[in-house]
Amino acid sequence: YHHLQDNIRYVNVDIDIGGLKPYAASYVCDKKYGDCKALTIYMKALLKFAGIPSHYTLVRAGQTVTPIDTEHPGQQFNHVILCVPMGKDTVWLENTARYLPYNYLGTFTQNRHALLVDGINSRLINITAMKPTDVEEHMVSQLTIDQQGNGEVKATYRLRGRKFEQFRYLISEGSTEDQKEQVAALTPFINYQNLSWTIASQERDARELTIQLSMDISRHIRKLGQTLAVKPPPVQLFDQELDRPDSRKQPFRLDFPLYRTDSLIYTLSFLERFQAELPAAAAIHTAYGSFTESYTLDHATSRIIVHRQLLIKPGVYPVTEYAGFFAFIEQIKKHHQQANLVFHPKT
Repeated sequence: YHHLQDNIRYVNVDIDIGGLKPYAASYVCDKKYGDCKALTIYMKALLKFAGIPSHYTLVRAGQTVTPIDTEHPGQQFNHVILCVPMGKDTVWLENTARYLPYNYLGTFTQNRHALLVDGINSRLINITAMKPTDVEEHMVSQLTIDQQGNGEVKATYRLRGRKFEQFRYLISEGSTEDQKEQVAALTPFINYQNLSWTIASQERDARELTIQLSMDISRHIRKLGQTLAVKPPPVQLFDQELDRPDSRKQPFRLDFPLYRTDSLIYTLSFLERFQAELPAAAAIHTAYGSFTESYTLDHATSRIIVHRQLLIKPGVYPVTEYAGFFAFIEQIKKHHQQANLVFHPKT
């Protein structure tokens, strides 16, 4: 598989019947490129030579899961991957992406029907859905802030799932500017300057990626007379605002879990001169997911630590149920609006 990734390029070949019929393995061996069909046939031939059986497998791939109509046979697929049965386990090979690890399908092909080609035993199978731990985004941010609200942030992000896939692609194919744009999108902080980051080196088949970043921040404290207030940045939800229930006309679909855990560690040089008032802990549990947030005050180190965990379950929510899902998201937003770390001067 590594040989394929290092020596063969993916090129979409759909001229004439090439959009449906795979090119031979010899074609790929000679040209050093091919489309998903040709690369899969090539990998299948390599494995066959090594005495390893495998199965050409058709799938409807994409950023969203498009259901297959299992009652009406037809050309409903747009991609090909390779299934390698290994006793009671299965190895999946995505042969078009140089940047993905071995035996990794990811958000592009998870949780959907596929047609496994095996002669008269060809059959529809289900590709396993990604679990919350497969897509976890974990963030630890250390903020050192003075009484004017100025300071610095040093953060470590551990990414899995779609964000992991996006950054692996950018490392392989993107530019530094592309990386910078995506790193900036990761951070929940505003009023920052001098953003810098490093992506930790990793094994090529690792399924997670670690980014370390630092930035200067300002105006992170609001003054209310002699009282100071810090609003922790909200946990990131969706990239776009959700439709309100009264304007939603179609079911809402979430194809894989959204699972985020983070810790905000505030080191406040002024803490010993103030009396801290922390928000009540949050614990929201619904059929659609859960959100928890807790606060710890450590006088010995002048730190306040905020721990958060967000899980939004995948599913297809009909219009009749969408209002409940929307209310769950609004509960989280309302908590963030009200959650402030307040500091009253000691008398």
